[in-house]
Amino acid sequence: MVMGSPGEHPDRVEQLRNLMERLSAPELTLVEAKALRPCLSDLLDSGLPSRDASKATGRSSMAPRPEC
Repeated sequence: MVMGSPGEHPDRVEQLRNLMERLSAPELTLVEAKALRPCLSDLLDSGLPSRDASKATGRSSMAPRPEC
C-alpha cells in the first residue's frame, strides 16, 4: 500500500467515513448522490500509485469538482 505523509491515511479514512454517512442518509436525493460520486472516486483513487485521475474517473482534470 502506498502512503503519503503519516497524517494522510487517518484523514483519508475520516473523509471516507463522512462520505459514507452522507451517502447512506435516508434524505439523500439522487442529485446529491450524483454530486458525491466524484468525491468518492477521488478519495479511493488517492491511495493508488500514480494513476491518471482523468482516465479513472472519465472526466478531465480541469473539470470543476463539487464540494465534498
